[in-house]
Amino acid sequence: MDLIVTEIVDCGLIGEGLLPTLRHARQRLLKPGGRLLPHAARVAGAVLSCPSARQLNFVHGTQGLDLAAMNNLSTPGHFPLRLDTWPHTLLSDQVEILRLDLVAEPLLDGSRVLRVPITGSAVADGLVAWFELDLADGITLNNAPVNAGSHWMQAYLPFANPCPVAAGQQLAVEVRWHDLQLSATPFDEGSR
Repeated sequence: MDLIVTEIVDCGLIGEGLLPTLRHARQRLLKPGGRLLPHAARVAGAVLSCPSARQLNFVHGTQGLDLAAMNNLSTPGHFPLRLDTWPHTLLSDQVEILRLDLVAEPLLDGSRVLRVPITGSAVADGLVAWFELDLADGITLNNAPVNAGSHWMQAYLPFANPCPVAAGQQLAVEVRWHDLQLSATPFDEGSR
């Protein structure tokens, strides 16, 4: 094929199988010199405090029963959250989480450590993320929270253990991605 156009993206970019599908398409379907749309993608986000969202993925107990063992079944990675419908506080400015050249990179599993400057003081529940796709020169598509016209929600990457943060500090967060999910874990750099 001379041109492959795909829209297999979810709120966190990769949850519908974008990476393995593009690996296959590039290897088996796209002719040398063919074009791939989108040809590049970025995931950006911010540290989020949202006590209501914190309850979406974890259970503690009810009626005197300890249900914490159920957390072993919680979503291990990102899931959709329409940010403007939840009371929340962004605890950082926007940071780049992931950048992909969809034409040339191997699109394999990976991880990176972000050092995010914190701008507010509260409990950090996770990251909220959104993508931007490069379709052609100067033409992009995104699901940023300010893009009210997007049908995609934003991606919530909950921390298994929410942590208090204070304005002025840096929060180290390891972000991991593989074929179907993004996940994030904060850590104390002194412990590594």
